[in-house]
Amino acid sequence: MSSICMLVIFNRSGEPIFERSYQWSPTMRALLPQTTPCLNDEAVGLLSGLVFSLRPFVSKISPKNSADSVNCFTTEEKTYHLLETATGLKFIIVTGPNVTPMTNELQQIYQLFASTVALNPLNRPHQASEDAPSEGKADNKKPNGQIVSASFCTALDSFLTRLSS
Repeated sequence: MSSICMLVIFNRSGEPIFERSYQWSPTMRALLPQTTPCLNDEAVGLLSGLVFSLRPFVSKISPKNSADSVNCFTTEEKTYHLLETATGLKFIIVTGPNVTPMTNELQQIYQLFASTVALNPLNRPHQASEDAPSEGKADNKKPNGQIVSASFCTALDSFLTRLSS
């Protein structure tokens, strides 16, 4: 069982457009979304800066001419798994420190994102719905650019629960 703590998606400007924290529930045998994030806003900002500076740094010191070699890094407490898309989105899964790289899993999460958010014809990313509920659930993004797609969250929760069990 992998100890998934959080998924963060950054746009190409480095702003977080999706954050979801998780905690494993042994009684329900599922990952449950948490209202309290496992990283605070300052840590998410630092993570954004690190990810945006890490690839250019690695490309300069790498003997190969490839910045794609950075797919995860580990600290004493957490492992950060990275996927950068061709459009500049950066998907990061935060796990416990002893989890192997999750490159394939991040690709699958990106496919979920593409099918439920990016390719959704009802997605209006630059316009908030006037008659939408206060949480912006009629749109796939809040006015500030945060993704709130219920179908993405449901598919993501289901995928991560299967992955963790």
